[in-house]
Amino acid sequence: MDDNAVWNGQTWEFKTTATEAAEIRYSWDYSGHHAWFMAVSRVTAFVERGGVRTTTVLFDQTVIGPFQAGGISSLQVEPGDLYGFVIFGDNFDSTSILTGVLSVYTSPLIQFSVTGTQGSNGWYTSDASLSWTVTDPASGELTLAGCDSSTLTSDTSAEGITYTCSATSAGGTSAKSIVLKRDTADPVTTDNAPSGWVNTDVVVELTAIDDGSGVASTNYSVNDGVAQAGVAVSLHEEGVYELTYWSEDAAGNTEAQNTATIMIDRTAPVTTRSVVVDNTTKHVAIALNASDSGAGGATTHYVVDGISGTGSSILLNKQGVRSISYWSVDAAGNVEPSIDIQILVDVLGIGRDQAFAIGDIVDRIANETSEPQDMNGDSVFDREDVYIMLTEITPSHPEIAPPPAPTAAEIAAGITSVTAPSADETSLTLPIVPDGYTIEISSSGNEEVVGTNGAIIPPEEDTVVDVVFTVTKILDNTSANTDNIAVTIPARSRTAAEIAAGITSVTAPAADETSLFLPTVPEGYTIEIYDTSHLEIIGIDGTIVPPTEATIVDIIFAVTRTSDNATAYTNVISVTVPAHVVTAAEVAAGIMSVPAPAADETSLTLPTVPDGFTIEIYSSSDEGVIGTDGTIVPPTAATNVDIVFTVTRTSDDSTANTVAISVTVPARLPTAAEVAAGITSVTAPSSGATSLTLPAVPSGYTIEIFSSSDIGVIGTNGAIAPPTVETDVTLVFKITRTSDNTTANTVAIVVTVSPATSNLAAGILPTTSMPFQNPFRMTDGDLSQWSDSSPNNGLQWVQLDLGAGKTLYEVKLWHYYGDPRMYRDVIIQLSDSADFSSGVTTVFNNDADNTAGQGAGTDAEYPESSAGKSVTFGPVNARYVRIWSNGSSSNVANHIVEIEVYGSAVPS
Repeated sequence: MDDNAVWNGQTWEFKTTATEAAEIRYSWDYSGHHAWFMAVSRVTAFVERGGVRTTTVLFDQTVIGPFQAGGISSLQVEPGDLYGFVIFGDNFDSTSILTGVLSVYTSPLIQFSVTGTQGSNGWYTSDASLSWTVTDPASGELTLAGCDSSTLTSDTSAEGITYTCSATSAGGTSAKSIVLKRDTADPVTTDNAPSGWVNTDVVVELTAIDDGSGVASTNYSVNDGVAQAGVAVSLHEEGVYELTYWSEDAAGNTEAQNTATIMIDRTAPVTTRSVVVDNTTKHVAIALNASDSGAGGATTHYVVDGISGTGSSILLNKQGVRSISYWSVDAAGNVEPSIDIQILVDVLGIGRDQAFAIGDIVDRIANETSEPQDMNGDSVFDREDVYIMLTEITPSHPEIAPPPAPTAAEIAAGITSVTAPSADETSLTLPIVPDGYTIEISSSGNEEVVGTNGAIIPPEEDTVVDVVFTVTKILDNTSANTDNIAVTIPARSRTAAEIAAGITSVTAPAADETSLFLPTVPEGYTIEIYDTSHLEIIGIDGTIVPPTEATIVDIIFAVTRTSDNATAYTNVISVTVPAHVVTAAEVAAGIMSVPAPAADETSLTLPTVPDGFTIEIYSSSDEGVIGTDGTIVPPTAATNVDIVFTVTRTSDDSTANTVAISVTVPARLPTAAEVAAGITSVTAPSSGATSLTLPAVPSGYTIEIFSSSDIGVIGTNGAIAPPTVETDVTLVFKITRTSDNTTANTVAIVVTVSPATSNLAAGILPTTSMPFQNPFRMTDGDLSQWSDSSPNNGLQWVQLDLGAGKTLYEVKLWHYYGDPRMYRDVIIQLSDSADFSSGVTTVFNNDADNTAGQGAGTDAEYPESSAGKSVTFGPVNARYVRIWSNGSSSNVANHIVEIEVYGSAVPS
């Protein structure tokens, strides 16, 4: 949003249509720059349903300058609802713009707070403490990075230090950066002022240094006058000047005031004389007295009869005419014009013999024609006295006289240049001429830029103007012109707003570039990023974090004119940041596994790589199993092979290798014939079984009956028709390997099929070694009741008489199975003898220590269950069945629930 929203305001609306019912939780961040007079900004969220709009005010404030606000809110929408945001702004300053960026996220909202003494231009002049506040619209688990509080305790460079807080939740990832700059040191300013008196114009140059934020301005005042900015102070008139100066840096630190004293004296001293005669020696002396109201410290020079000297007294100890020149030079170097005189020194009576009345003497002294000295005080001038004739004459020593003042033409001829004005200066500094002369502009080659009064109107571009100056000598009012002097007037400085308005684009970064090239601004201006719509991609410092997909980032730049620190902001400028280009190393690092080959597979399936990349095998730890061309030679046993792959990016042929990846190559599958050769038997079917259990084959193979010698008993589909007598059937099986459908047959295998059986024990009343309670329950077919040996516990047996010899195949036995107890010394015996004295066959025995005396058994004890214990065996001819037990793991009693005996009812 960027516009001139003035007087009646401006509204911007952003909306979309809901496609489903939802509560849209979001965080919002609104920042910008509204300047300057009575600026109002308002942001509302709305849902419009059936023409009725419901609004929520998010932000409504009067703002001045840069601002930022944010929060968490939500919208409840139904399908077809319009929803979105409205931004409103106005002010009463038609020259100012309202610039703002509204960012709405479902990811976390990040805000920061900085405490410290805030200076100018974003600098802090004390420690700056930074804290972050992170809120999440989804109210889920937050993962934070860089969001700890911190304090900046040392001064920084102008770039400052960038702090970034990032937060990730179910709603996405947000990041926000801030640049903190600290400068607590004052600038330091020095001067080049002369240390003593001078007799020329003085230009004092002020040099300021600041290693932190940089010097913003240097200011000075002269003799407690009005403060003004500048780094050069020009002083022309005589006098003593007290110069006070100081500087301020960009952070707002102001230096303590410095002072310098500049003393200018252009006036020569004045030397007066008097005659002194020593009454004793009658020597004559000229006393010289130099006075100077300015620099003072004058030294008087003299020449007597060609002999130079300095001092305040000239001794004339010779009679005759003496030639004397004298002058003084003050501490500023001003030289007094020399005074040349001649003095006649004559002692009365030698050169003349006359006397004068006192009145005559006085008169002569008053007229400065003679100075007779009464040496003995007798009021008569005679031989005892001295007569001095003092007369000033034209200078007789030109080598020590000051040179004559130059002509106006000579001064003009020496002026060949003029100080070039700085940008935006409004008056031309005229060349300096000596005292006694004036200078003014005679003509200007471009009076629209430089007027004859020296006024400058800064042009739009650098302009060369030819100027002629007129020099006038005040003494005789003569004048002369200089030659044409070319002076370059710099183009006027454009305002920060003008520069900002001209910036409408920014160079798009190349893929994987890590910093943004800022737009170029003229000298005297700086530019920096003020805000971006994706701080996680382009930070305030211009750092780029390449995104996973091409992303448009909206940027606002701040342009500052360094001469006055005025700042203006560009419109929103969109720049596309290309997606990160994946490197070969990144692709290689993501490859951690390879599809395992199936048994007998002859080539390895290489890992998949993105478009623009290729992959090949770099090395194999067992090239006999997996070659570098991917060929597999199936091993006899499963083998682990370590493979390293090379990934190549085709755009630049850059390569990278993966880590070693272990691949298990299965053992080769045996042939159908090998599997068939291993099958030499088949499990005999139990009595009464109706289907044959086929031999087991490995995975990847099938087995079926190829042929049967008696399909009436065992069909080729494996179905069994139980015969009336035991029958041997010869079978041949066919083995098929499914991977290639190859087949092979087994050898002929004989299978014995037992005749049909039935429970021969049903309803038979058992006999027992000792009386059992309810013994009939052992054969009544009811598994819910049992016969109990109590009180005759311990080792006992029960016996069934089948009435005649039978061919037996299986005995099933149930003890009490209400819990998984185990009964001790369980023995099952078969015999044709009622007392089991001969022909005894033991088909089950877990009496490991021969407690029952029937021999030590090797079968294991077993926990009882409702399924009972099935004991199968090859056909045994017997009439009697005896079952032993000796209590259980729970107690000493024997509890028999049911006994079933299966066999053929046909006498053997």
